[in-house]
Amino acid sequence: MRRNMQEVLERWGRWAISEEKCTSVDWPAMSVTPARLPMAGGGKSCSDDDGLMIDGCVSRFKKLRDREDVLILGLRYIGGLPLRQIAEALNMDLNAVRRSLYSTEAFLEGCLATFCIPLDMDPEVCE
Repeated sequence: MRRNMQEVLERWGRWAISEEKCTSVDWPAMSVTPARLPMAGGGKSCSDDDGLMIDGCVSRFKKLRDREDVLILGLRYIGGLPLRQIAEALNMDLNAVRRSLYSTEAFLEGCLATFCIPLDMDPEVCE
């Protein structure tokens, strides 16, 4: 069973911004506040249980990686920004942003798999 982590994280992002429950991405410390982010919409959100599980994995990720990687994750999946816009805003190479996001997605997928965390959305996001 392989999860489509982009779909999982898009749903987590909509959950986080709509519920204002994103505890693992410290927006004020990064000068980005939820009020400046787009409103959630345009797709399915995850359940509260799924959101909290993914948020816990993001918290583990935050302890191990640079703040910049966490910011890229938040801007992409909570803010909904395209990668090119993130690269320009952070004055980074587009490929560096892509590599950061791919490694983040792999870490979070591994975290969910290692702890055998089932998600309510699994029937819809597993390939």
